[in-house]
Amino acid sequence: MYSPHDASPAGRVPVNGSAPTARGTGASGWRGGVALAACVAIVLAATAGLVVGTGTAPPAVPVLPAPALDSPWAQAGVTGMTLTNDPSGVRLRVVEAEPMADEVQVERTLRQLAKIAWRRHPAPMPTLAIEATSTEPARTFTVTFTATDLVHRFGPRPDGLDTGKPRPPLTRLEVPPAGRANITAAEAQQVLDELLGITAATPPGNPHQAGNPQLITHDCLGNPTGGVSTTTSTKIVLDQGVQAEAALPAINNLWTERGLHVLDDLDHGQPSTQARVPAPGGGILGGISVHATVNWLTVQVTTSCL
Repeated sequence: MYSPHDASPAGRVPVNGSAPTARGTGASGWRGGVALAACVAIVLAATAGLVVGTGTAPPAVPVLPAPALDSPWAQAGVTGMTLTNDPSGVRLRVVEAEPMADEVQVERTLRQLAKIAWRRHPAPMPTLAIEATSTEPARTFTVTFTATDLVHRFGPRPDGLDTGKPRPPLTRLEVPPAGRANITAAEAQQVLDELLGITAATPPGNPHQAGNPQLITHDCLGNPTGGVSTTTSTKIVLDQGVQAEAALPAINNLWTERGLHVLDDLDHGQPSTQARVPAPGGGILGGISVHATVNWLTVQVTTSCL
């Protein structure tokens, strides 16, 4: 457990003399592994090898090199960072523009930073130590993850990273031009419903559907050619203790094998993934997305305006 402290200009501690706070571990999980404790304290999960989390009263905000503007780091609010390797693991220091004023914001930021490093940094990662300093308010948070814990939270790393092989450049988080699919709305719905079923059955942990799928029909009023679009969503529950976010890489692989245009949400540290479904003969038949929350997944398919 750790209790971060605001760093007022008069009360900042010298760099080599930062005052430590209480250290310890918690017993439950966040949205992917860290539970939000009552009051101000934040409990970090001990599941699958989490080492420790601390909050300290920091010195002045460090000046670190800025990441590339089109990188996942910059899009996650990082304004300065260093990423270094040594035999014991990887150390990440960041200055974060996103506020970390409460436990929810801290949990979300640390999770996203850890996931980006896990999926993008080409180096062995037996441990990942993160030191994140927020500017508003000025506070520093540190946490160390083991590789076992990162696999439990986020699934396996992409191939080649542990041997130092760089990942290919990211595709952009944009929806490709939809075009007009030469298929009826009913045919599109049938194809996407089949894809929804296959996707829902992919995660480990005894996936089972909670309730009936919900179907909504939309009139495409802003579409020049008119038509209708349908959205079907369903909730898939996994066994207790299974982190739903860890299933997302396998879902990405399934979609890639089936020829879908998979967007890069995971490499941006998001707890979700999405893809566009090409239609036979050209155009986009529709889209599919999966969002992970603790031990359940929300799967949604939407047809293009047809």
